Amino acid sequence: MIKRLFGISLFAILLLTLPLYAQETEKEEGAKEVSRGKKVLGKETINTKEKLSKYSTIVLKDFSLEDAKIHKDMDVQIYAKKLPENLSNMISEYLKEMNLFKKVVRYEEGKSYENAIVLEGKFTKITPGSTAAKIIVGFGAGTSTVGAEGKMKDAKTGNVLASFEHNRHSPFSAAPGRPEYILDADAKNLAKDIVRFLQKLY
Repeated sequence: MIKRLFGISLFAILLLTLPLYAQETEKEEGAKEVSRGKKVLGKETINTKEKLSKYSTIVLKDFSLEDAKIHKDMDVQIYAKKLPENLSNMISEYLKEMNLFKKVVRYEEGKSYENAIVLEGKFTKITPGSTAAKIIVGFGAGTSTVGAEGKMKDAKTGNVLASFEHNRHSPFSAAPGRPEYILDADAKNLAKDIVRFLQKLY
């Protein structure tokens, strides 16, 4: 009789604890799904659990220069004006190299897009660096920087699927009058990192 009661009690405890175990397992699996692997960019926020591969099209909107901290050098100012379009071209090239999304198109105002995400953002900093600061201060001072923050949105709902903040540096500063070489290298690495982030979510 005692053995029978003990067996019934043990069975009841198992029935009560199984739902709790299932909930904890779901939480753990959900966390793994959201993390999506190792960090690629400086700051990443992922708001979706679904892979971006569900979308057939990615729409590239040129990043804005509004409020960006741009070096006062005239050559840098001229280079910066071309950077929004250049970055979009770089991102498009890397997306195609990695075979991400069936269609990679440029954003057109007023146009609607089906089964698509929109990549948009703004530059935060563009500087060719300072040779003097690099020599005198050291510890990373004086390095060139191209920084940006951006987000991926569902084209239909406008929901933000993921967002990021990222800076790309070169260990060198640009030569006087020729900032485009260093800044171009930073911009290409920035574009590549953004595409790697998309690949992680894909």
